[in-house]
Amino acid sequence: MSKFGLIKFLKRIRSLLPTFALLIFFGVGILFFILPYYEDALLNTKKELSHELVNSAISLLENYQSRVEIGELTLEEAQSRAKGRIRALRYGVGNNDYFWINDLDYIMLVHPHRPDLEDTNVQYLQDINGVFLIQEFVNLAQTQGSGYVPYHWQRVDDPSLISPKISYVRLYEPWGWVIGTGLYLDDVFAEIHSIRQKTIGIFLALLSGLSAWAAFMYISKERSDARLLTAENLLESSEAQLNSLFNSSFSFIGLLDSKGHLLNSNQTSLNFVGKQLADVRGKLFWDTDWWTGDPQTQAQIKAGIQQCGTGQLVRFESYNYDQYQGKIIVDCSIKPVFGRDGQVNYMIVEGRDIQDRYNAEQKNKHQLTQLDILHQIDNAINLRKSVEEIALLCFTQLKKIYSLDTLALWRYESGDQKLFNMVVHGSLKTQPTPMICLGESFVGMVALERRVMTAQDAKRLSNNHLDFIEQEEFLDFVGFPLISHGEIQGVMEVFNRRADSLDEEMRNYLYVVAGQLAIAFDNATLVNNLQRSNLELRNAYDRTLEGWAKALELRDKETEDHSERVTELTIKLARSMGVEEDKIVHLRRGAILHDIGKMGIPDEILLKKGQLTEDEWIVMRDHPLFAFNLLSPIPYLQPALDIPYCHHEWWNGSGYPRGLKGEQIPFAARIFAVIDVWDALTHDRPYRSAWPEAKVLNYIASLNGLQFDPYVVECFFDVLDTPYPPPSYNEE
Repeated sequence: MSKFGLIKFLKRIRSLLPTFALLIFFGVGILFFILPYYEDALLNTKKELSHELVNSAISLLENYQSRVEIGELTLEEAQSRAKGRIRALRYGVGNNDYFWINDLDYIMLVHPHRPDLEDTNVQYLQDINGVFLIQEFVNLAQTQGSGYVPYHWQRVDDPSLISPKISYVRLYEPWGWVIGTGLYLDDVFAEIHSIRQKTIGIFLALLSGLSAWAAFMYISKERSDARLLTAENLLESSEAQLNSLFNSSFSFIGLLDSKGHLLNSNQTSLNFVGKQLADVRGKLFWDTDWWTGDPQTQAQIKAGIQQCGTGQLVRFESYNYDQYQGKIIVDCSIKPVFGRDGQVNYMIVEGRDIQDRYNAEQKNKHQLTQLDILHQIDNAINLRKSVEEIALLCFTQLKKIYSLDTLALWRYESGDQKLFNMVVHGSLKTQPTPMICLGESFVGMVALERRVMTAQDAKRLSNNHLDFIEQEEFLDFVGFPLISHGEIQGVMEVFNRRADSLDEEMRNYLYVVAGQLAIAFDNATLVNNLQRSNLELRNAYDRTLEGWAKALELRDKETEDHSERVTELTIKLARSMGVEEDKIVHLRRGAILHDIGKMGIPDEILLKKGQLTEDEWIVMRDHPLFAFNLLSPIPYLQPALDIPYCHHEWWNGSGYPRGLKGEQIPFAARIFAVIDVWDALTHDRPYRSAWPEAKVLNYIASLNGLQFDPYVVECFFDVLDTPYPPPSYNEE
């Protein structure tokens, strides 16, 4: 074609040039902008999922590390258990996705899919493209702490198939472990490839149609009217192609008038409801078969059409119903078509089936919720919550994602070989049997056989527990053994009043929850054993102290039973004065050992029947120092030193061994000083008889402010229910 002819041709088809430009613009936009953006969005969804999964696994490692830090586990025990837990974790379709662990020296520690790699150096392990993936994991963990690594890897369900994969890895610094998990990208690439191919096909078809139309215009202007019929045939052919494109679209497309009556609909839409165009043409769009199954959706469609009639583009999500009343989610848009007068003449309705996308989003949300629940349970275990509290947390959280009627926990006592009901959550008409022997009933068989059992297994059993299930009208139930360190800890049961409601996916997840509860049981047992050991040790210490006091009384017959009496009355006085119970413990020990220093006094002085000489008193007054030297090296008894060391100090500073005065004297010693004198004077001694109580009370009152703390004296009289000051005592 000559230059003149080309210019002439362009003038003839100049009305189509904007369409060509727009078509090319949209084609390029879809292929080079929208599709890459959509691909990035899909990849980011995969990345976020793997990121959350690895963070949950890191939380598990942090749990074991915290148990190492409090001395509950050794590092080796914690790491061994952590490996076992990580190796057992599964997720994804068919539970084929897993976690692995390698260290910074490229040693593979855990790989559930390739156990042959475990405990080997995999530094030079390559994928099909020569990527040293383990080196990539380690370098990324050392330089950034965490990140994503793309590579190719064999599939779990078909090891002969190598697929693209992206993994998220994160360094757990306390142990020098790199933990990661990956997701295959086949589905992303396949979806993008499919969309790209369809877009190119539609683009080429439209370009071909426009090209044909341009040729038609050029030829029709060049030829005579005699060729007009041929031109019309070409036009009809082009229209047929456009109709073919219209009807072959996967979207639901309809044309409405300005009032909302259906004028035309593509074949995809008609096939969905099993109708012909004649069956629905002329009807108000919201009264057609696509919407009549749901009044709420009808109202939504009607409101959208009315809004579009004002000239607005409307977009929303709604439900669409097929000929079998099957329901899908549709991304619906209603676009106004304006006439030359600016009024809405037509409306184009387009619906895109987004059910698969919606299902994928819901599945991702469900999996994230599952991981969040496990994380909450881990936190509760780390915070040393009780088994009952953790069970309530489990039931409350599980009710958010599953339809559960009741959850029950049983604790196994190996010594009795019995299971005891601990917790039942949910609505019940009756209560289960409180105790069941191992091997009896459904729950007893779960514990005995150490395996998950369902309602089908229970059909061969009969006893009281099954009577409880029948009375409650439970139609579906599962029992999970709670096993930790190879030992049965108890059983978790879940019940539903709907048949076949506990599916495999739900049972698999509840099995993981049961594993967490087993850890909670194990932790509770360890804490109880530790508390029991501490109590037994403290009792042993106290019995030892009482033995020391008895040994002193056996040596000094004058003070027989004196320690028990003064200890009892000292505690009574201290409590009346508001002394805290944690201090009472040390005050009791100090009272028991108040004269322990006398063990250092020679017998000729301690057991002397007559009065002591001044030199002998000097030795006798050293017994508080002997007590200090004996008890102060023992950390356990240091808080109890105040009474043995200071009970002979006087309020006015004239006491011994240090001459303390007033509130310099420890409070416990000030309390005990009054009790010690009271007990000594109200009981017989070899060198004198016991004084009358009235005489002793007058004697103590006379030393108020001299030997004794005035406030302590007043409280002592209150304990004895005696007025202060006491009535004068007459010797007669």
